[in-house]
Amino acid sequence: MGEPKLSQSLQQIVSVRVNHLIFINGLQQKELALRLAMSASTLNNKIHGKGSWGLEDAIALGEIFEVSIDYLIGKAPIEAAVPTQQKAPALARVEDLRPTD
Repeated sequence: MGEPKLSQSLQQIVSVRVNHLIFINGLQQKELALRLAMSASTLNNKIHGKGSWGLEDAIALGEIFEVSIDYLIGKAPIEAAVPTQQKAPALARVEDLRPTD
């Protein structure tokens, strides 16, 4: 289900993925724009196909949302993304399980 349609361009696929990531993380576009060091209008233009996503954008998005570039370009199912706030507690629990010296 999360596979890109053949008629979608790479730019459209990234835009759909970014919209999904914004939604599942409960962010506002302006918040993401600040984290990406771009204006809210630039981000909005990219999401709506009036601007292009670059490699630097993909790297920054991957770091912010903890997803791979493969995810952003549609090579992983859209459902593979997990809200970032759900990832941190899981990592903390793994840390709690490590033996202390």
